[in-house]
Amino acid sequence: MDRVKIFSRLMSFTKLSACDTIYDIGHHSNVIYFIKSGSIQMESIVEIEHLVKFPTSYNTWEVKKTKSFADFEVRKFHAGEVFGHQEVIEFEI
Repeated sequence: MDRVKIFSRLMSFTKLSACDTIYDIGHHSNVIYFIKSGSIQMESIVEIEHLVKFPTSYNTWEVKKTKSFADFEVRKFHAGEVFGHQEVIEFEI
């Protein structure tokens, strides 16, 4: 049997909506994704540390440290592109 036919029988189609999570950071993908239409945005969560220094007396300063988190766009995939294959290869299902 032709390899393309075998491969196509193993494929399944999933329609996603905006803001759907395909897989989370730290989880391994065991699927290769082919984008038929639309686009997918790959994001990472970035931790930002803020240091604020202010005087408490003539020669004394107090430092206040806070953290915030922000979504960072790593890459955008469009129709015709493939992703997830590198994770499948690295994870060795």
